[in-house]
Amino acid sequence: MIQDMSEHLINYMRFMFQNNLKFVTLEEEIAHTRNYLQIQALRFEDAFTYRINGDESLSQALIPPLMIQTFAENTISMRLRWMNRSG
Repeated sequence: MIQDMSEHLINYMRFMFQNNLKFVTLEEEIAHTRNYLQIQALRFEDAFTYRINGDESLSQALIPPLMIQTFAENTISMRLRWMNRSG
């Protein structure tokens, strides 16, 4: 588990330090988002599952960095807040 967490954190930080990029490929953004989701899954002991689906033909499309990861982060954050209020 520590090795997995370390690997995902390293990949996550590498991407974050490239933040001077104006655009990244969808493939890179999904890889970054997958690292973020794996970190959260390890952190919350697999309290959630996720699935990433996409059209492979779009993998080289250019998008602003952190666009998908931010959406995933906000979704997890809102869900945790809702669970804390309900629980």
